[in-house]
Amino acid sequence: METLFLKLTQADFRVYSAAEILQLSVKEIVNPQTFDLLQNPIPGGLHDPALGPCRQDDRCESCGQSERNCPGHFGHIRLPVPVFNPMFFKTLLQLLKGTCLYCHRINLPTLQLQVFSQRLRLLHLGFLVQAQNLSEKFLNSEQAEETVLSQLEAYIKDVLKYGEKNEASMSKNLLTEIHNTMQKIVSTFSRTKLVCCHCETKNRSLKAEYNCTIVGTLADDKEIKKRPSLKPEAKANNVPSEEAGPVEEVEMEDSSNAHEAGQTPEIEESSVEEMMGESHSDVIAFLKSKHRRCILTPNLARDHLRLVWKNNKEFLVNLFPFLGKIKLSEVPTDVFFLDVIPVPPVRFRPLSVMKDRKFEHAQTSNLANVLRECLTLKELMFDYSKKKATEETTVQGPAITDPSESLTVSMQKVMTLWLRLQARVNVVLDSDLDNISQDKCFGVKQMLEKKDGMFRKHMMGKRVNFAARSVISPDPYIATTEIGIPMVFASKLTYPQRVTAWNVHKLRQMVINGPQKYPGAVSVIDEHGKNVKLSPANLTQREALAKQLLVPDISKTGSKIVCRHLIEGDYLLLNRQPTLHRPSIQAHRARVLPDIKTLRMHYSNCKAYNADFDGDEMNAHMPQCELGRAEASTLACVDNQYLVPKDGTPLAGLIQDHMVAGVALTVRGRFFTRQDYNELVWSAMSDSRNQILTLPPAILKPYPLWTGKQIISTLLLNIIPQGKAPLNLKGKAKIPEKSWVSMSAVDQSILPLELSALESLAMGESTVVFRHGELLQGVLDKAHYGPSPYGLVHCCYELYGGKTAGHLLTCLGRLFTSFLQLTGFSLGVGDILVQKKANKKRKGIIKKSTHVGKTAIEKLMSSTGEELNERNMLLFLKQAHFSPDSFKMAEIDMGMKGETDKIQDSIAKSIMPQGLEQRFPNNSLQLMVQAGAKGSPVNCMQISCLLGQIELEGRRPPLMLSGRSLPSFQPYDVSPKAGGFVTGRFLTGIRPQEYFFHCMAGREGLIDTAVKTSRSGYLQRCLVKHLEGLKVNYDVSVRDSDGSMVQFYYGEDGLDPVESTFLKPALFPFLTENLQALKSSYRKDPWPSDARNKSIRHRWKRISKWNSQAKEKGLWVNRDSSFIEFCKSNAAPNLSETDWTQVVKDGPFKGRALAAEKLCKAWAQLDAEEKTSLKSKQLCPDPVMSLFLPHSQPDIMSEKFHHELNVYCKKGFSKVASETSQEVDQKCFKETINKKLVKAMAHPGEAVGLVCAQSVGEPSTQMTLNTFHFAGRGEMNVTLGIPRLREILMMTSDKIKTPSMDIPVQALPGAREKAEQLRRHLNRITLDKVMQSLKVKITSKRLPSGRGYNHFKLIEARFKFLPQKDIAEFTNLTLKAIVSFVAKRFIGNVDIFFKKEITSQKKSSLLSSGKLRRLAESSDQGKATAEDETAGDNSGLADLADGSGGTEDVEEEPNDGDAAAVKEMQRQHDTQEYEGEDEEKEQVGAEDDGEAENNYAVDENEEPETETDNKNEESNHSNDDSDQEMSRIEDLSQEDREMVTDAKANSFVHDFTFDEKKRRWCTVTFIYDQSRLQLDVRMLLDRAVRQTVVHQVKGISRAFLTQELDNGDSVLHLKTEGINMQEMFKYPNLLDLNKIYCNCIKTMAHTYGVEACNRVIIKEIQSVFGAYGIMVDYRHLSLLADYMTCRGQFDAFNRGCIAYNTSPLQKMTFETTMTFLLNSCVSGMADTLNSPSASLVLGTPVSVGTGCFDVLDSFH
Repeated sequence: METLFLKLTQADFRVYSAAEILQLSVKEIVNPQTFDLLQNPIPGGLHDPALGPCRQDDRCESCGQSERNCPGHFGHIRLPVPVFNPMFFKTLLQLLKGTCLYCHRINLPTLQLQVFSQRLRLLHLGFLVQAQNLSEKFLNSEQAEETVLSQLEAYIKDVLKYGEKNEASMSKNLLTEIHNTMQKIVSTFSRTKLVCCHCETKNRSLKAEYNCTIVGTLADDKEIKKRPSLKPEAKANNVPSEEAGPVEEVEMEDSSNAHEAGQTPEIEESSVEEMMGESHSDVIAFLKSKHRRCILTPNLARDHLRLVWKNNKEFLVNLFPFLGKIKLSEVPTDVFFLDVIPVPPVRFRPLSVMKDRKFEHAQTSNLANVLRECLTLKELMFDYSKKKATEETTVQGPAITDPSESLTVSMQKVMTLWLRLQARVNVVLDSDLDNISQDKCFGVKQMLEKKDGMFRKHMMGKRVNFAARSVISPDPYIATTEIGIPMVFASKLTYPQRVTAWNVHKLRQMVINGPQKYPGAVSVIDEHGKNVKLSPANLTQREALAKQLLVPDISKTGSKIVCRHLIEGDYLLLNRQPTLHRPSIQAHRARVLPDIKTLRMHYSNCKAYNADFDGDEMNAHMPQCELGRAEASTLACVDNQYLVPKDGTPLAGLIQDHMVAGVALTVRGRFFTRQDYNELVWSAMSDSRNQILTLPPAILKPYPLWTGKQIISTLLLNIIPQGKAPLNLKGKAKIPEKSWVSMSAVDQSILPLELSALESLAMGESTVVFRHGELLQGVLDKAHYGPSPYGLVHCCYELYGGKTAGHLLTCLGRLFTSFLQLTGFSLGVGDILVQKKANKKRKGIIKKSTHVGKTAIEKLMSSTGEELNERNMLLFLKQAHFSPDSFKMAEIDMGMKGETDKIQDSIAKSIMPQGLEQRFPNNSLQLMVQAGAKGSPVNCMQISCLLGQIELEGRRPPLMLSGRSLPSFQPYDVSPKAGGFVTGRFLTGIRPQEYFFHCMAGREGLIDTAVKTSRSGYLQRCLVKHLEGLKVNYDVSVRDSDGSMVQFYYGEDGLDPVESTFLKPALFPFLTENLQALKSSYRKDPWPSDARNKSIRHRWKRISKWNSQAKEKGLWVNRDSSFIEFCKSNAAPNLSETDWTQVVKDGPFKGRALAAEKLCKAWAQLDAEEKTSLKSKQLCPDPVMSLFLPHSQPDIMSEKFHHELNVYCKKGFSKVASETSQEVDQKCFKETINKKLVKAMAHPGEAVGLVCAQSVGEPSTQMTLNTFHFAGRGEMNVTLGIPRLREILMMTSDKIKTPSMDIPVQALPGAREKAEQLRRHLNRITLDKVMQSLKVKITSKRLPSGRGYNHFKLIEARFKFLPQKDIAEFTNLTLKAIVSFVAKRFIGNVDIFFKKEITSQKKSSLLSSGKLRRLAESSDQGKATAEDETAGDNSGLADLADGSGGTEDVEEEPNDGDAAAVKEMQRQHDTQEYEGEDEEKEQVGAEDDGEAENNYAVDENEEPETETDNKNEESNHSNDDSDQEMSRIEDLSQEDREMVTDAKANSFVHDFTFDEKKRRWCTVTFIYDQSRLQLDVRMLLDRAVRQTVVHQVKGISRAFLTQELDNGDSVLHLKTEGINMQEMFKYPNLLDLNKIYCNCIKTMAHTYGVEACNRVIIKEIQSVFGAYGIMVDYRHLSLLADYMTCRGQFDAFNRGCIAYNTSPLQKMTFETTMTFLLNSCVSGMADTLNSPSASLVLGTPVSVGTGCFDVLDSFH
């Protein structure tokens, strides 16, 4: 008998037509009531029994099945009038905009239309290259249109004659091209002129309102654009009589006729022409209406689209492929409208019951609302048709007016209800589409999306059976691979075991024991699949079933299955959430412990799960098949998860007490008697089944004694598998040698050796030596049995496998526990006490520290040139405190912190460790810290020395408005203790103020942890959803689930990070020493026996020869391209010096030298043969790995590894081999390493994408949320942590928070001076940076004006500048230029500030809107752009100053520099957003904010903007200057006179004077009408001074020079804050432009291409992790960068870039489910179910890992 096997292979997305819905439906729903008074479902209601039973005891009227078995049946609701389909509303609007309402054709020229159509057709068939060539080939042709169209047709036939490509093989590149083409067509639609290109008819401009209606507006109507929109109800109730003209009446007639017929009007072939004619006349009436605004009703739009379908069918099918898949519909465009709404079966709309009350499902409520609107609309339409019929039969006379009036009112009511029906239908799909109704429930969109949506809650994550959850508790005696299971779990969890002749006796006894006696069974499954439950009370039944276990069933093959209890040895998958990386789920062997209630786990697994025993809970899952058990035991077992995939370092290791015990056990001088020795060895190996080998004693007389080191050796020799060579190891302990020296060297004369000599010669305890499995020297601590790389356990894992390493950890844990019970360990007060001498020294340092605050402030003030006294110091601190940017305050904090750090260091040195009463190792606290058991030197310092400086976000505690840090300090107190420097310690206690500071830091840590969890969690989710389909294929390449190539070799060398940890040159000596043990692991060759290709050796020789030749020449000359050869040849054009210095200002070569443009154009003119002839004859040989696969031939490896191996064999191998007693051979070593290399290759099926996502996401949880690091004057400020990681991985913008460049300076004579000059030129200089002080004096004066005398306010502002020598340190500007700038530019800017403040005050006083108030605040902050300031100088702003008020519409400028207002408005408009969306909005807001601030900059190269036309002011004061002033001006030079004239030309400037000799000061007197200037003038002037830019280079704010080491040489580097690469290209003779670098990935991609972008991604991620000491393997970062650039551009991990993924289900399970579902429907995409997400959604095995292959087994 054959078994039918059905497998899902593809999921399509399409739309049901109205006819299909009617076919699916079993009943029309007409009643909005659902239940009657007796709670029975009403026939015709939404819970009609025909749709399925809604109670357990009901039967379905359609299929007769019970509630459990009935699949459910659809119903339908007929709408009295058609409505827009809300799912396709936006698509419909775009399509209507691109069509002509008169001739019903697509409004594109015929040729363009055909090219677009055929291009889409070719793309859908898979012809990517041919489709890309169409536009270039035919659109730009100068031939006649008919000729071009015939050529196009011939070209398409020629392409298609070779057969169509496979449509299912959709790739990212193909999808990208389809997406871009469709976007281009849609954007062409939106840009299309309203005049039709075919019939030259002028169409109306269409736009949507409230997602309900489409309004056509006359194009030349300017006023309509400013007319405020009405709400649908208000608009419908106030429709003018002319708007309800012929359009609506025609529409309503059709609708009422359809209503009377009782069915939806359908198209029949016989009446097509007649209907087309009627539809055309109706649409013409809409088009030619004289009204400014006309509503395009759904029936008119539908009729129009039917005619468009007839004219442009082929184009529409290519543009919207889903139209070609619609069934049972003559005109597929009808799916853009709804006549019939499907009603889902009852079982998918269940009632929710709470406290005996029933609540309807959200969908039921929405559908009931639609039904109510339908019934009301039908009644109104019937009333309307009745009145209309009455009017037609009545004799028209002058006295009869009432019927026509009532007819208009009825029409308005019908229109109102039509709009309400549209809104109700919208809510069924998406409740967010209706922003007006209050009584709305979740729509289909809300049920699908977000965490609680159907995809993420019920498809991606599912509830499971056969699982247990409990608190975990530690057990030091249990094995590392075991998990202690309580009896209550063991008797509930079952495993279905198949009965065989080998296990029947055991299973029979279990069946007889039954479900209540352990070990028993719960049920028996027979051959037919029937499950027979065992009765706890019926022993006879159980015995009968036990006897029949092996009795076969004649009618069915197979055997019975017994669902038995969990027993010891069963595998369980243990998981602790959050599951951040692969080791968060591991397989443990069950060990049933009868008297416990919690899960028992070994200490060593804590790090893998990130667990502790303070109440953590874990989940246990029991695999239910042999395949699951096999995978658990071989792949997920704890022993095989010893290394973390992130960087190949160990995860498992002993902790805390075991560390202390290990050091105490192995320290020199620790001896044991025979009894203790045997007892300790036996306690460690009590589960050993073999005879335990013991060692002879170290001391024989007076009685035998064994050392602690010998106990470790005994364990190791017994644990190493038989037949394997024992371990040889030389390593370092964590405890440094100096700690032991200070303990032993009581008299320094005893040890004259230096420390370095002592470590190697005197056999120090920090050097650990194992020889032949015996510990000869050194102390074992965290470095060897903790989670540390290259220690004892790690080496055993590498040589003998995970099982041996796990057993060693188990035995060491038991040994150390027993040893501690024998000796004990305690920590007392004596371990933290300080000697009197050291204490005295500490007090002296603290006493001196009270003055360092004043010293630090004086150092900072010395740069300003001010007099150092108390008053100036207070003023300096106050200015810094109230400065809007925190730069000055941050500088003060850095200066103070530098001084307090010195105090802290000196106190710590005086006490730690020499000043303590007890020294290491007698000091238990020091022993714990040094061994790595617990604590750190900082903890010791806080206990015995001082707490030190308290920091919040890298800064000192902030000041309150009063200038105090706490109320108990004076304002602006400069003493360190007022700034959070705690000199107290825990030993002697801390003061209340110090305690408060300490609590502030503790609270910051709590908040930081809570906030960063969600940030890093979302980041990891984005990574996982993008990378989940990446796996290694059988051709060793890494591909996505759609087969698109990402890497040819995983991580560029194909090696697995976990398997290749010892394949490093530094560890070759260890492998040499343990070659025999290594050989026994790789006895069998991984290659076929005949796979010995002689050409490989020859190829390696060629590569070696080429490398040596290239090295000798000093350059990789042979890597030069043919273009570079052409530039060197005589064929290149002659270039002058000006060609190299002149910069191209526009075009594709913008920013490059003119010479580059000439060379590129000359190269483009060469033909292919000429280009080929210029190629270098000596080509670099291809890498060996590009020609052969490593598992196909020996000696196939990367060039780098091959070189390192050869270097070691030549230089280091012989020395190591001579020191070891084993016979080792160099050839044998190479072969063994080669075998190890092949074994370390990443296996096919390996889910490298997921591992990569976890390896980047999991470490991000360890990083703090420190967004910004302030570095001070001499260094760059950088963004750190998760914010920077999000910038790199989740944003494709070039607007990053701290952009920077780094360019080396060429080592030329005089380069330093030129670089200094360039540095000063690049600095952004605001006016406050060159000012020493600003003094403002305000007086009132009565002056004559037009109609008499007026009171004016005179504002005298005196600007004092810094001396020229101080200015010259940071800029090239002179004082003369600065004074000139003030006169010509700054004065005008001050006036703009004043007027903007007046404007904002008027807005805030006249209007009380919160939105306007926020905009006013933004104006206060002065973040308006320069364009806004200068554009209205001569018009609007002058009027505003006169009090005439502004007429500008505030609503049109919501983003007036206020990012907070933008975000608030976005929140108000869209309350249902994703976390990822919120973050992107923050970034957008920040970018806009930054742009506003930078654009305000006034560059010195611009022409001065003055208020010369500002003559409308009433302050026309008389200009009767004294003779003395006139003579003073005449004494000035011509240039100075012009400057004064320019300043005083402004009507608001009364006087302008300046220092004529040194230009150290200038005074400006402003004059304003006193009644109109009620402002805080001093504040506004301060703000103007801070924000006015005197000089800047675009994009760069600061530059500085640093010395950096490069290959051992010190190289001068120019670093900038901000990016402007084009500016740097102007200095090729000073800067090394070949090494220019910037941290903006987008900029590097645009400037240098995608390969440079790839490297920048890797470098930037490494620098982010490196700041926190986190290492992530290069292979993960390489894969990440390759994925982000595999489409040829920079892609981020956000929903914008996942749109190019070819799996619709993968996109839907990420974010915005409805959007991706709609796009998949419209584009006709199919999911081939290859992605993991698609497999999970449909319940099929994931094709990654062990799911990517099947095993064929022959039963013969």
